[in-house]
Amino acid sequence: MKNKRLKNILLTGLVSLIGGCSFGDLKPSSIDTGMEFRHVEGKYSVFKDKKIFYLGNVQVNYPLNEKNDFYLKVKGGSGTLDLSPNVIDGEVSGNALGGECGISYHLNESTTLDIGLELLKAEIELEGRMNKTRVKLNDEIVEWGMNLGVGKVIPLSKHVKLKVSGGYNFTDNESKRGNYDFDGSFFGIQVRGEIPK
Repeated sequence: MKNKRLKNILLTGLVSLIGGCSFGDLKPSSIDTGMEFRHVEGKYSVFKDKKIFYLGNVQVNYPLNEKNDFYLKVKGGSGTLDLSPNVIDGEVSGNALGGECGISYHLNESTTLDIGLELLKAEIELEGRMNKTRVKLNDEIVEWGMNLGVGKVIPLSKHVKLKVSGGYNFTDNESKRGNYDFDGSFFGIQVRGEIPK
């Protein structure tokens, strides 16, 4: 897989994002970085499996008013999933890169309702054996959808906070060879650094 290329693209995106994209008078107030854990289900003819995968992310938050923040997020990751025991004895390796933008509505000082639109591209490679037959499949997936979640912000210090979130992904996708389902619950944890005014 193109792990080196993925890392370079992700790093470039993060530097550009953190570099403080400003929209007129709209300035970033904080930067979040962390991980999110999600479900994915894949199906190739006789093979079907459901796994949890994770994505690293960096998010920049822009205050719109006292109740609402606009956010931009870059997310990506790579890894390997063991398929055993299954119809196919082997593993799936892959990488994913994408982005999300949305609104965080502050229900109170420490709780947010987060609604975001997501676009994600993934490349996967399945390799293993089915009985005595070697199986190798490559695929590309483009996934898009909406994420709805609730976040809890916990102060750690004056300028550093911990955000724990959970919710549900409503998605659709297109691929060359398989059938996938990214719908399902997610869990995330991020460290937030506030930008001094």
